[in-house]
Amino acid sequence: MSIGVTTQLTSVNTSQLVDGAVTSAKIGAGAVGTSAISSGAATSGQLLQANGSGGASYQTLDTSAMVLISSTTVSAATGVSFTNIPTTYKELIVRWYDVYQNLVNVHLYVRVNSDTASVYNNRFHRMVNNTVAYNTSGTGNQAGFGFGADDFGVVPSCNTASSSTNELATGYLRIAGSSETGNRMMESFSTGYRLTTAPLYFGLWWGSCIYKPTSGSAITSIEFLRSSTQTIDGKFFLYGVK
Repeated sequence: MSIGVTTQLTSVNTSQLVDGAVTSAKIGAGAVGTSAISSGAATSGQLLQANGSGGASYQTLDTSAMVLISSTTVSAATGVSFTNIPTTYKELIVRWYDVYQNLVNVHLYVRVNSDTASVYNNRFHRMVNNTVAYNTSGTGNQAGFGFGADDFGVVPSCNTASSSTNELATGYLRIAGSSETGNRMMESFSTGYRLTTAPLYFGLWWGSCIYKPTSGSAITSIEFLRSSTQTIDGKFFLYGVK
């Protein structure tokens, strides 16, 4: 029995389709608009995630992860600064790698918002050669986090051979509540070398600071300033956490 073509079909209802009979090749590009795609139980801003075995589900995008805001690599610099920082982040984190200062017994300290007032209440500890020590100067309210703190600063110096022997500083600075306007907590951690007396020992430096501005505002700039006339080489990365 043969069936002659009597007319061209322009529409087909669901009762005339066998399940699974329509392939992607029969669907024209752009034939289905986004308004025709059901989002099911999705809420605004969610993404469709493949779960394997043909399954999929809507997921909320994680906005709390660290976001790289800016980075810089310096050579023979006199300081490092990040400016025009967005105020949409709850925390700011600066990481540094391969940092070398060309003088001994020096360090870098930190100021935010170019605030030079004595409103940085800080304390540093250092562990070198299995001995823990703390800074005897630069404690209490200072003009920067690590200001006047002997060689206990946020980024400690390394010895003068650092650039050729990989004895370089690596660490981080974390500023909690950076978008707030009241007191803020800062913490730092870095590797470095003890340089006052020989022999030279690899060590760990960590510090804490309560920043107590007289007129509060969100943090929009971070400066790493030198304690003496040293120059700075290394890589610095600024991240934000929402």
